[in-house]
Amino acid sequence: MLKSVKSLIFFGPQGSGKSTQAKIIAEKFNYPYFSSGELLRGRAESDPALAEKLNKGELVDTSVFGKLIDEFLDSHQDLKGIVFDGFPRNQEQAQLLEQLAESHRWQIVGVLVDISDEVAKERIAKRVELIDGHLAPRSDDKPEILSKRLELYHQNQKDLQEFLSHHKLLVIDGEKTVPEVTGQILRELAALDE
Repeated sequence: MLKSVKSLIFFGPQGSGKSTQAKIIAEKFNYPYFSSGELLRGRAESDPALAEKLNKGELVDTSVFGKLIDEFLDSHQDLKGIVFDGFPRNQEQAQLLEQLAESHRWQIVGVLVDISDEVAKERIAKRVELIDGHLAPRSDDKPEILSKRLELYHQNQKDLQEFLSHHKLLVIDGEKTVPEVTGQILRELAALDE
C-alpha cells in the first residue's frame, strides 16, 4: 500500500500497454480503476453522437468526462487512491483533474508509458476484442483512425506532461515486457513514499 492517497494518471500512445499496467497497479493497491475508454465505449452503445465521435477518433467534451467521473466517484466512497486510464487527455481535462485532486486531497502522479509510434502501430495491428463471439479489431483501431489518434495524442501530450511536471511524473519505457514495465512502475512509486 502506498502511504499517501494518490491519483495515478496512466497515459501514453495507443498500444503502449497503459491500460494493462493501470489495471495491474489498480489491483495491486486495491484502487478503483477509471478507464475513460471503456466507460466511453459503454456509453456510446446508447449514444449515437458519442459513438460517431469515438469512431472518428475525436476527443470527447470535458463535460462528458465530468459526468462520468461524478458517477464513478459516487459509486466509490472512501478512496485510498484511484487509477485513471486515458484521463486527462488535454489541458481542459487536466484542469478538471486538478479541481478533483484539490477537493479530495489526492497527490497527482503521472505515469507515462512511453513507446515509439512504430511500436504502437505494430501492437495495434495485433489487437483484437471479442464481438458477438468472434475476435475482431476494435473499431477505433483502424489505420486511418489510429493515425488521427496518435496525432491527437502528440498534440495534447506536451500539455499533459507540462501539467504533470508540477506534480509527480514517472516516465516508463513501455517497450519492455509487461512484468518489466510493472516492476519499474512499482519501484518508482515506492521511491515516492521514501
